[in-house]
Amino acid sequence: MKRALFFSLIVLSTFAFTPVNKPFEGKIVYKMELEGDFMSMLTSYLPESYTFMFKDKDVKIEINGGLLEMMMGTILLKESGEAYILNKENKTASIIRTVGESDDIEKRDAPKITDMNEDEVILGYKCHKYKLILNEGGNEVTQFVWATTDIHLELKGLESAGIPGYFKYNGLNAFPLKIQMTVKQEGFDMKMIFIAQSIKKEKYKATEFEVPSDYTVKEFENNILNF
Repeated sequence: MKRALFFSLIVLSTFAFTPVNKPFEGKIVYKMELEGDFMSMLTSYLPESYTFMFKDKDVKIEINGGLLEMMMGTILLKESGEAYILNKENKTASIIRTVGESDDIEKRDAPKITDMNEDEVILGYKCHKYKLILNEGGNEVTQFVWATTDIHLELKGLESAGIPGYFKYNGLNAFPLKIQMTVKQEGFDMKMIFIAQSIKKEKYKATEFEVPSDYTVKEFENNILNF
């Protein structure tokens, strides 16, 4: 149940395509909406939003609010494949493992994608709706994605023993601004909607996507997610 729950609570997205235009630089704030079992238990845990910041092929993700912010805080994904959980209070950078070509997750079957022939404008971006059927550990997972071709990004994924938040849309050459899915596992039933609340183009310094020099770099402690 913990795996299914955490998969729903932290969404670290990856998209396997090469952008035609210059990659988007700026931030996108997403809000998570959840319905279903155990919501009263999760209220204090859930963050209010997630802020994704992009520069070239580096990504920084800030978790805003809830106990998850205290546990995870900020995640830094580097184009080189390095990834860290940054703890501002303790000034530490915990190393986490990113997905590589040799990982089994890269060998998964591509999702079955169905064009739903529907459009929706989200924050001024025209998004097309798709239905995706994925195989997650032998379980069939259905997602609905509203994606735009007007935002160009090429992102890397994240996978570790305690951080299975991962979306891989092989064959979908568009950037999702809204994702809807249902988690049904081990008697746990929850509907998740992940939707962009604001999009802002802005320039960043390269140093903003580096581990601060006064941080101590250490190995990731998997027990951080033992809840």
